[in-house]
Amino acid sequence: MIALLLVFLHCGRAAAEPITLEHADIFRNVPVGTVELQELQGNVRVLHKGMVIDFHFGRYNRQNGVLHCITDVVVTQEGDTLTADEITFYEKDERTVARGHVVYRGDSLLATGREAIWKRGLEQGEMSGEVRITDFKAGLVLDCDRAQLDNASGRARADRSPVLTQLEGGEQSAVLRARVLEVFRGQEEALAWQEVELEREGLVATCDSLRFLQAEGLARLFIDPRIVQEDREISGLEMEIWSREQQLDSLKVHGQALVLSPADSVSASLMDRLEGDELQIHFREGQPERILVEGSALAVSFLRDDAGEAGMNLARAPRMEFRLQEGELEELSMGGGVRAWWIPLLEPRKPASLESREAPPAVPSTPQDTPEEGAP
Repeated sequence: MIALLLVFLHCGRAAAEPITLEHADIFRNVPVGTVELQELQGNVRVLHKGMVIDFHFGRYNRQNGVLHCITDVVVTQEGDTLTADEITFYEKDERTVARGHVVYRGDSLLATGREAIWKRGLEQGEMSGEVRITDFKAGLVLDCDRAQLDNASGRARADRSPVLTQLEGGEQSAVLRARVLEVFRGQEEALAWQEVELEREGLVATCDSLRFLQAEGLARLFIDPRIVQEDREISGLEMEIWSREQQLDSLKVHGQALVLSPADSVSASLMDRLEGDELQIHFREGQPERILVEGSALAVSFLRDDAGEAGMNLARAPRMEFRLQEGELEELSMGGGVRAWWIPLLEPRKPASLESREAPPAVPSTPQDTPEEGAP
């Protein structure tokens, strides 16, 4: 057993601070070709700039400063740990490469993958291969095929099929997908861009870029935002989705707000529409309770009167407010220069020429006379 500290010697190689061997059950020199390696076995512990590497078998090349470890490898630094099937430490650029069942544990953070490269100890890392990063404090789970971690700034960036899931009370409350995702720990903030899709409580939102502030329960959508909820479609220039206590609280649309919904009572091919400069929808238990439209408000709805005749109801006003009860309109108020029209819809009738036309009588078919044998 080696009981004293051994500092690996560097022959003709300046620069990087050498790693220090604190303990090993077996230490021996092993020639491999023209290179002599130091082989370490048993309960091995190596130190380097506040980083501790524990393993059961490893080899160190003092010429290039490379330490390769296998069997129960654990890297520890300031309470954070990194484990893998095998780990290679490059002394020159302070780089740690981990392969096979990679697990990183930090402050309320758990990250797993197949491979990882860490720089500056465990400060900056890139993980690849079925990566999952779980932030237990924030209740966020990031799944992707490649992610970059920066523990100094608390930033995680994923750019290969990333999916961010928000957990509230142990249950999934929102799912965010995009081509690129960035999550900032501590700030409880996420950024997403390119082909963004957000799912939350029966609502599906798409846009080009999104900013999510978890503490405020706010998701801001930019560039061609669009929301589909049940049979409604909502669009505008920018949107804000607000949540409170795990439920959808309100939706705000800024600029060119438009709501489309099918006019089922008249025809499935017709769409009721509501538009204006600004739109607010307030929800109760996931259902719209109050809708406020401001600035050049226009409402077009297709209805049937008491006689069953279909028509289009069109109204314009600077401001409209709708109050609903269980999805049904309960009260409508409009203010300032209201204009409204009722336009009957006439169903096209069959032309008279078609109605009076009768099918031509059938002409019976008669067999042709055949000339008698011998007739000219």
